[in-house]
Amino acid sequence: MKLFARITLALLIALPAAACGKKAETPAEPTPAADQAKPGDEAKPADEAKPADEAKPADEAPADEAKPADEAPADEAKPADEAEPANTTAKVGLDTGGVAIGGEKVKLNNMKFGGAGFDTEYNEALDSWTVEKYVPNEDEGNDLVVRVYVDTWNEDWPTDAAAFAEKVKTKDFLDMGSVWTVEKSDAFEGGWVVLGSSNDGEDNELAFAARIDKLNALCRGYVKTDVPEEKRAEVRDDALAGCKGMTLP
Repeated sequence: MKLFARITLALLIALPAAACGKKAETPAEPTPAADQAKPGDEAKPADEAKPADEAKPADEAPADEAKPADEAPADEAKPADEAEPANTTAKVGLDTGGVAIGGEKVKLNNMKFGGAGFDTEYNEALDSWTVEKYVPNEDEGNDLVVRVYVDTWNEDWPTDAAAFAEKVKTKDFLDMGSVWTVEKSDAFEGGWVVLGSSNDGEDNELAFAARIDKLNALCRGYVKTDVPEEKRAEVRDDALAGCKGMTLP
């Protein structure tokens, strides 16, 4: 009986102890659940949304967008190249000497005087013309009635009629030792003229000075004092008409 009681008591003691041992092992089982909820696995979505992959379009865009900017300056610069003919036009006739007319340079050597009955002589060195008109006299000779000079326009001469009319009153302006008295100035198609008289201290000659725009030239004439006073204006106007009619081929 005592033996049975001891065995029973031992069993009673052993069973709780066994139960306690199993409970101690149980906490280790949650490990698989912890593996299933790994933080590393949850971070994978962040890896899938890699910023590096999303940045690629940004790298490609600037390169593509920059291309038109490189091409644009080249295209825009072309009009400047196309504008060169303007300079080419200005070069026409630069080897001919003379004066500038509308961007070109010409000489007066082929000038044709517009009047009839005039003798003309060209001075190559000065690129100027001397034009004279003679009329028969009672002694079966010829008298000089008017002398005209045609010169390329001097850059120091005013191209405005009023300014020129003022300047011509200055001694030695057109002819050494001469001073002009101005009567009036008139405009005409293709230029203007200053009318007056030129006094060199000895002779006071009826005179005119005309600008001829198409030739960029000055055509000035002096009526000789031997001409009867009543005919001087007629002689002057005839010479002036010849100046207005001057041409270059």
